[in-house]
Amino acid sequence: MYGGDNNRYSKAADAFDTGHEERSIMIGRLWWSAYLIAVLVGSPTGGWAQNFGDGAPMRVKWEADRARNGLQAVCGRVFNDRPVTALRVRLWVEGLDASGHVMNSRDAEVRGEVPSNGNAFFCVPVKAGAETYRVTVTGADWMYDSSH
Repeated sequence: MYGGDNNRYSKAADAFDTGHEERSIMIGRLWWSAYLIAVLVGSPTGGWAQNFGDGAPMRVKWEADRARNGLQAVCGRVFNDRPVTALRVRLWVEGLDASGHVMNSRDAEVRGEVPSNGNAFFCVPVKAGAETYRVTVTGADWMYDSSH
């Protein structure tokens, strides 16, 4: 009989210990979740902005290849003078006649990124026959670090 009473006490203690362990595990998980959220929110991450300060942040140098099969390639480099990387840089390429009137135009996007204080290559096929071309940067998405 003594063993039976001890058994009852042992089962009650085990039930108490199991509940206590489960609560400890849940509290531990909550603490780790809170820690993870704090680390993710507090760490520097990438962000996006449409504008970054005043002035012309980008320059373009280009040249047109010889015409072939009714097309010409306007190729060059986009220079990023800002201390942040530019993504999705958009260009507007216009073919001009001898008097400077627009004969044709098209938009294009520079592939990849234009690194901060760096440059990237572009090449845009256009209709041949223009006297000269005008290449304009019409937009870019600026990538910045939240610590700036």
